[in-house]
Amino acid sequence: MAILEAMAHALPVVATRHAGIPESVQETKTGLLVDESDIVSMAEHIVTLARDEALRRSMKLAGWQIARENFTWEREREELLKVLGFGE
Repeated sequence: MAILEAMAHALPVVATRHAGIPESVQETKTGLLVDESDIVSMAEHIVTLARDEALRRSMKLAGWQIARENFTWEREREELLKVLGFGE
């Protein structure tokens, strides 16, 4: 949830390739991903974002757009109702 909340608040994401994270973070579009326990790559990606304003801006806008289109409460409700057999 923290990653989706970051994207909804227009923040670029640096995260690990763990569980469902790669399904939410589009690498190089909305954030940067690293393998678990790879602290060197994590630090390098954070520094890259700190130094590159244009990259930060493009990632935060893309993340915000994806969160706004795909992860709203209304959309989650619709999907849950479909799974439960009450939706269209």
